[in-house]
Amino acid sequence: MASSTLLGRGLSERFLIDLTRGDLEPLLESVKARRLDLQIRGGYLNVYDGRASLLKLEETPAGYRATIHHKYEPGDLASDGSGDYRTRTIPADEAARWANDFAQTLPRLQEQAAEFDKDEGRDEFEIAMANRAPPIVVIDRQTRLSGHRRSQMDLYAAAIEGDVVTLLLVELKRQAAANPTDVYAAVKQIADYAELHAPGGHLREDIATSLETIAEQRARLGLIEPLPADTRLASVPIRAVVAIELPAAERFTPPDVVAQPQEVWFARVDQETHRFQPTSAWYRCAPAAGR
Repeated sequence: MASSTLLGRGLSERFLIDLTRGDLEPLLESVKARRLDLQIRGGYLNVYDGRASLLKLEETPAGYRATIHHKYEPGDLASDGSGDYRTRTIPADEAARWANDFAQTLPRLQEQAAEFDKDEGRDEFEIAMANRAPPIVVIDRQTRLSGHRRSQMDLYAAAIEGDVVTLLLVELKRQAAANPTDVYAAVKQIADYAELHAPGGHLREDIATSLETIAEQRARLGLIEPLPADTRLASVPIRAVVAIELPAAERFTPPDVVAQPQEVWFARVDQETHRFQPTSAWYRCAPAAGR
């Protein structure tokens, strides 16, 4: 499992084997069959439907621990505890049965969770699910750097053209939010994130290592296409991107110059397909003169 100062991500080899060909395989197959988003965290995974996390499953020395929100009515899948969340400790010899029960119960969990979904979270989910193969591969979403409360990145993605990879730090804006005030706020936010992630223009080594681990492991689980062989994210170009989701026929003209020390790119995302437009059509906004 990868460790990092700011972004620690990765699952153990045991966890990966259990998911791909072991006791937890029914969980992974049901997630794929129902088009859900499995994201890798630090020693655990989350399963998302839209904004809602249907499951947190973490590895323990003797097996696994499941955590599910009580509003989703998890039943025996996670029945311990009180408050907002229910848990269940799963010994290794019970993991296969639990995973089968989860796969069978998953449709009901989705029905319960749908009531609490929100448009912005649903859009982010759809974009992540629609961009899992080149030219754009979403690597990770909804992440926050350790020790930095205001560092929640909507998406980490890779733009891939042949063997050339560009890392994308992406802030999403929905159509309704694509007004000048919100757009300039998004520009400042993503520019600040870029400075935090890549001081001097190159991605911090610890963040790069974690993102490489996520990309490799999610590809191994069959959730995304792999990055080109020998990709080292600490040495690839980086773009700070504001992605605006709009209907195909609607025009949007971003500012020519941004009052930030970094350049910022604007990318359209089609509101129907949730796919990014080709990178050749993105708008580059240069830093203000003298910055």
